Amino acid sequence: MKKLNLTPQQAKKRMWISGILFLVALALVYTGFQILISQPMEDRALAPFRKIFAFNEQVANTIGSPSKLSKEFPKSEAVKPSRANGFIGLSLEIDADEYRFDIVNPKDTSLKLSLGLADLKKLPYKDLVFDFKCIEGWSQVQHWGGAPFKDLVKKYNLASKTGEPVITGLEPYAYKYVGMESADGDYFVGIDLKSAMHPQTILAWNNNNQPLSQKNGFPLRLIIPVKYGVKHIKQIGKIFFSDVPPRDYWAQRGYDYDSGL
Repeated sequence: MKKLNLTPQQAKKRMWISGILFLVALALVYTGFQILISQPMEDRALAPFRKIFAFNEQVANTIGSPSKLSKEFPKSEAVKPSRANGFIGLSLEIDADEYRFDIVNPKDTSLKLSLGLADLKKLPYKDLVFDFKCIEGWSQVQHWGGAPFKDLVKKYNLASKTGEPVITGLEPYAYKYVGMESADGDYFVGIDLKSAMHPQTILAWNNNNQPLSQKNGFPLRLIIPVKYGVKHIKQIGKIFFSDVPPRDYWAQRGYDYDSGL
């Protein structure tokens, strides 16, 4: 590398130019930051960030395959006990024999289908051992068991605006989203229907071949491997379908609505 031979005057001039350029850059960064923080908020996130979230979701839904499977592991690799995280929505003590959850008719919310664990247990059973991922940065191989959500939709002809059967969640006559609320109403999620209809999405009542613990969502929770843990709602009390994104607990607090993997 060739060494520059600068006179003292040239070196001083270069130092002043560098200093001025640094101050200009600093002023531009400060101005940009001020413009950014002056933007309106959307669900507790600055509007530009919310638009980036929406763009990322659009890209993921465009290039991602709704049938791509998460890696599954042998049951022997599942951690026991499964780590529990997030206890909002678990305020009720529920008797499994008396437990019911409602599926609300989107065209008439006064009409509800009320189901219990006995109804779900008539559906095909699926064991799922996968790497559960949390937005806090940890992950763990966990073993869950229950009924595929798609089989619930098929059994009761749900999620359709016309009455035609919904198979993948991509049908033009299908609702775009499913919303779920905890039994106490304190926790709620919104999920795109195609992810809910994913073959690995289950309504789980077993963990490591045992009934769920209270902290893991007894008596019924959602397990959806294509999403981070914030979407795996516990102690489900209500399910409904919609063409607009249902309210979502963490999205209302500034997080990404889609929370996809």
